Amino acid sequence: MVSANSIKLLLAAIVFAALVIIVGAKVNAGTAAAPPEPSTRQILRRKDRSKLPASASEIAELRRKTQDKEKRQLKIREFKDMPLKVQAIRNLDSESWHKDLQIEVKNIGTKPIYSILAYLEFLDEKVPDNGVSAIILRFGERKYLDITVAGDPRDAHLNPGDTYVFMIEEKYKKGLAIRHERSPELFKHMEFRFNLISFGDRTGFEVGDPTDYRNVKKPSGDGTAAKHGNTTTVKLTRDATTFIELPS
Repeated sequence: MVSANSIKLLLAAIVFAALVIIVGAKVNAGTAAAPPEPSTRQILRRKDRSKLPASASEIAELRRKTQDKEKRQLKIREFKDMPLKVQAIRNLDSESWHKDLQIEVKNIGTKPIYSILAYLEFLDEKVPDNGVSAIILRFGERKYLDITVAGDPRDAHLNPGDTYVFMIEEKYKKGLAIRHERSPELFKHMEFRFNLISFGDRTGFEVGDPTDYRNVKKPSGDGTAAKHGNTTTVKLTRDATTFIELPS
């Protein structure tokens, strides 16, 4: 007669065997999966070397190009006599770039700068009507977005040789984080450009063009400040590009 202990041992052995079969099935299913397709890259060679295997140096170069292609890129749009120089870009490849990105600029001109209005554009996002998806980066008090306003030395300004670090404003960070998580491919190629620079003496630059309002009667109202206030779309007359500011 089979004892109760023998029955328990038999049942335990059956359960263990079943577990082994299930685990084994999972492992087999995993190993049976098709391997990922290898990525291919083109190597430029002379015709007489076209069928030779890739050398170590060629493989290293291909890897470098692949890594460069995958990196986030930021292009700086410059213009003639630009009084600002972008001298450092930090944390561009950070996964939390929307919180960490720093763009350091230096006043390389001969005048103090009271206001800077710049755009950080996201070139991979398609916008209708020749538009560009972008956010605004600012320096200085809002009143100096009107170049006709004279600068007060007591207000914040950049003297020649001074530097300033642009960072993405808090109001944009949450929205950019959500958009980057959903569509990271839209933030691989960016461009940084200065749209307005005011020297505080009624001269400056607008869209890369020098402006001088010293002999022009100041118009009534807010002028440029109204144009660059809280609007979400800014029309630039020089290249007819419409900038769509991302919602916060």
